[in-house]
Parts: sequence; C-alpha cells; structure tokens
Amino acid sequence: LALLRRSQVCLRDMVNTFLLLKILTREGYQCQEASNGIDALKIYQAWQPDIVLLDSQMPEMDGKEVLRRISCFEDREKVAVIVITADTNPEEIELLESLGAVAVMSKPFKPEEIKKAVSQYIGSSRTD
Repeated sequence: LALLRRSQVCLRDMVNTFLLLKILTREGYQCQEASNGIDALKIYQAWQPDIVLLDSQMPEMDGKEVLRRISCFEDREKVAVIVITADTNPEEIELLESLGAVAVMSKPFKPEEIKKAVSQYIGSSRTD
C-alpha cells in the first residue's frame, strides 16, 4: 500500500507498488507505503492522506474491508479512495463504489490513467 501526503494509498504486489511510487513521487507527491491492510489503516490514521490508492487484494485484510473501515472514520469525506483491481466485473465495481471508492481502475494499470485520476481527486494537495 502506498500513501501519498495530501496523499494517496495503494497496496501490494511489489512490482506495481514500486511502479506507482516511482510515478507519483516523480509527479511531486509525498508517498507512504503499507505492506498489508492492517498497516494501511494504521498509516491512514497517523498520516491522514488526501487520497488512497488501494489494492483490492491485500494480505491480512483485503481492500474491501480496508475501504469499509476507512468509510467509518470522521474525515472520510475529505479522502478519495481509488481501488486498483484485477476483478473488473460490473458487480465488483458496483460493490467497491458502494463502499466509497471514487474510482476503480483495472490491473495492469496505465501510468497516464493513474496520474490523471490522482490529479483529478487530489486537486491542490500536490507539493511543489
């Protein structure tokens, strides 16, 4: 999981996480990374990111459960959650959106789509 300050969260799959971090730090975002869903929630609470990039399949706690728990926090309305998943059937996308995801992106992701989605939801939170 990767958290960006004013920020974002993503997770899992070391190659994809490394690529996401590389793309986003190049764009000027501050990032944090979590290796599982439990750590993601801890970092979320401590760091208070502006955006979360969340892998739907994470160890210890899956992305859906992380999303459910994030949606219970008081600051939830201030944080955009983008889910990255290999499961793009319409029912899964609908479920993720009903849990609070502002966008669902398929794996493998395209760097330009990630940058566009992050800039759309993060607005002026980007660092210079």
